[in-house]
Amino acid sequence: MARKSSKRQPEQQPDPIAAVATNIGGNVSTEILKQHCSAIESAEAGLKRAQQKLKTCWDGAENDGIDKKAFKATMKRLKEDPATARAYLALVQSYSTQLGLFDRIQQWESDEAQGANAASVDRAEAEKPKASANGNGNDTTRSGGALDACRAQGYEAGHQGVSHHDNPYPTGSDKFDAWGDGWKDGNHQRSADFRAGKHDGPEAEEEADAAI
Repeated sequence: MARKSSKRQPEQQPDPIAAVATNIGGNVSTEILKQHCSAIESAEAGLKRAQQKLKTCWDGAENDGIDKKAFKATMKRLKEDPATARAYLALVQSYSTQLGLFDRIQQWESDEAQGANAASVDRAEAEKPKASANGNGNDTTRSGGALDACRAQGYEAGHQGVSHHDNPYPTGSDKFDAWGDGWKDGNHQRSADFRAGKHDGPEAEEEADAAI
């Protein structure tokens, strides 16, 4: 009697190419793939156009003088319900009071009114020639920080549209002349800002001319 073979038949191994094809979507028809490809490309193109349009809108807002960061924060609050927005603003005000922010602002405003802020002086000096002589032939750049502060104060006044008749110093004094020199530079810058589109309103240039 013949003996049966004890050898086991080798197991059939899966086709690796077929397995990979299944994993990467090989079981999807070409037509379906093309449909999804077209839809995704169309959506991406629309997103790109929308992003470009949004950038143009933000650029326009900034060109009109809007502070982008503050505007974004405000728009975010507008999307919230009133109770949530009120609670947030109340917290900001509370924290600002506790940390002395409003006191710092009040002190800064007081120093600004007196022309004592170093930042104002530096800005005014950077935007005007280093040496200038007033109408009396006095070189105001040699008179120290007091006249620099007067000049900076005058610059701020001129840039804000204040009339030159509001010069707070005695007529003919060095401080009067320094304030006046700064006012002229500030008023000229105000007119330049208007022509460049950086103005508070359509009356800004008329105000600048009238202040002279």
